[in-house]
Amino acid sequence: MNELKKPTLLKPAHGETVSLLKDEFKTFLATPRNERLASFENPEKRRTLFEIGYRNNPVTLEWAIPELTEESHFTVELSPYEDFADTFTVTTRDTSISVNNLLINTDYFWRVKHRVNGNVSISDIASFRTEDHPPRMLQIKGLLNGRDIGGRLTIHGKRIKQGLIYRTAGLNDNADIGYYSYRELTEVNLNNPKYSNTVEQAKLLRDLIKDSEELLKTHHTHKLLECTIGKKWVLFKPDTSLFDSTPLHESLTFREIPDKLLNAEAFHIELDDQGAFNIPDHGRLKPAVLMQEFYAPDDGFMQAGVGGNWFWDFRINGKKVFDRMHGHHRRTISPNDYTAHFPVKKGKNLATALVRSGMGGWTWCFKTVPHLLPEKILTENLAYFTDGFDFMSPIIKSRAPGANRLDADGIRFLKNELGIKTDVDLRTDLECWGMTESPLGSDVEWFRSSSRVYAAMCTDDGKGAFAKVFRKLLDRNNYPLVFHCIAGADRTGAVAFILKGLLGAQEEELYTDWELTAFYQFDPTFSHADRFSHLISCFNQQPGNNIHEKIESYVLNLGFTQDDLASFRDFMLE
Repeated sequence: MNELKKPTLLKPAHGETVSLLKDEFKTFLATPRNERLASFENPEKRRTLFEIGYRNNPVTLEWAIPELTEESHFTVELSPYEDFADTFTVTTRDTSISVNNLLINTDYFWRVKHRVNGNVSISDIASFRTEDHPPRMLQIKGLLNGRDIGGRLTIHGKRIKQGLIYRTAGLNDNADIGYYSYRELTEVNLNNPKYSNTVEQAKLLRDLIKDSEELLKTHHTHKLLECTIGKKWVLFKPDTSLFDSTPLHESLTFREIPDKLLNAEAFHIELDDQGAFNIPDHGRLKPAVLMQEFYAPDDGFMQAGVGGNWFWDFRINGKKVFDRMHGHHRRTISPNDYTAHFPVKKGKNLATALVRSGMGGWTWCFKTVPHLLPEKILTENLAYFTDGFDFMSPIIKSRAPGANRLDADGIRFLKNELGIKTDVDLRTDLECWGMTESPLGSDVEWFRSSSRVYAAMCTDDGKGAFAKVFRKLLDRNNYPLVFHCIAGADRTGAVAFILKGLLGAQEEELYTDWELTAFYQFDPTFSHADRFSHLISCFNQQPGNNIHEKIESYVLNLGFTQDDLASFRDFMLE
């Protein structure tokens, strides 16, 4: 047989610089912050980002061979080293391949071996360079929202090393948890005292639906009165555990404002001109109870605009008249979100609102509105309440471990190509129910530290959770590692923000790295106003002249030392 002709390497051209980021990503990353923030608030533009998709540009390696036969096989060798140490190898019968997950700002060398019936010819060596444009995005089947935190030039004049820390979405699904709907809770008998308040809540919602149906039948007889509920409210912030262990009929069915509520002192607050009041707090699902006594000139009905962040209901004289305890479910938090139509009695009445905090603390909104047709309001509200009745309650009916998102090839790539040694899981016990090891296998350490989000990073729980993670990151034996929650958005984003801030990533990249998740999922509430600004406000409370100093102060206040920070930077920067 004649000597095999060696392959001719065609693409990329020798010495060419190739781009790994799509042009749409580059445009987004180059957009001034104020314009990016404005686009984030625009649902149509957010939809456009999502439709672009979380994808990078694969590099196509192409070659030619003059004597291609049915027996031709090719082995492509690709390496960041000219001596082909640490080689990535692909075997194919085609004359081109596409490769992903390359390091950015890196020279790559490649060659192709042509095999026919035991005969081998080898191409010349060619090289190309990947563009210096972070982030390095990962494209691995089943690995979602993944990127390397490295590659960035820092304020220290050094780069964050690539290939050591990856942020991603969960490597497996959350546990498959089945919950009772609120409707189902009124149909089953759960003899567990810890469920009593949730069951009572379901029954109250059932009664509210019945009341609304009756009011619809008689709406034409309703005497509309001007709403006399004003801006000044009395606020109680009872202990969460005590509130949850106290029956609702004892904590929320007052007929007049008490001096204390479950040992909580009374605070006097006033809504702003837009009818809103934000109650600063970093916890989630903490209760706030707001009360106001008001007078009605006669028996009749009043109307008002209501809203809250995030789980709330509204009572008049101890009786529930509006319910959003399954979530506010509006893009905004304002008194324009819902309209309540409620009965009052002649003389003194008591308005009571229960608000359980979301990720951004509490907000209560209330404002008088021009009279609207009762039929229209009642019809809309009945639909809201019925929808809420079929919403899932927090009481678990069934559960099973979450399915793995990665196939065998994906697991192999993370372990063999990325070299992952540690899986840092930021999820809760419930999300990880049934798990005993990392989805990557028992030879990868599964380290779990249930994390907090945004402003909650400044709570004791949030600080403790991050300290546990950072202590793990100080041990160099744990690298390379991946850290994640379930979506790789909120908890992952908060931890990434701190780590990159410690390493000196440019302030703008602290924003854009968080924002890139908008290409992965369409969620209009994933916004600066609703989420990221609360993280910034948390760190703005720390000492320091800039965001990097404030992040450093935060970590030092957790008990870490300057030597710890120096060791982390020494390992992570080049």
